[in-house]
Amino acid sequence: MDLHDPEAFKEYMAIAPQTVIQYGGRHYSRGGQTATLEGPENTVRNVIIEFDSIEAAEAWYDSPEYQAAKNFRDHPVATCEIYVVEKT
Repeated sequence: MDLHDPEAFKEYMAIAPQTVIQYGGRHYSRGGQTATLEGPENTVRNVIIEFDSIEAAEAWYDSPEYQAAKNFRDHPVATCEIYVVEKT
């Protein structure tokens, strides 16, 4: 996430974390410090959330609750890339 408007982002943060919990997700990291060991310097906010399955992550993302929160995060507030990775 590349954060452009920290003040407006507060509205998203007031809603979004609860939607993760509501859909069975668990936050591992939300914007913590990073250290680049290889490759280009990481300058964006990273968030890691665990769900029990890819389907559960998709259900959260597509939910009306998260989509309502996402409206507060969309450009111009922030630019995001979201990936779902299966735990192996």
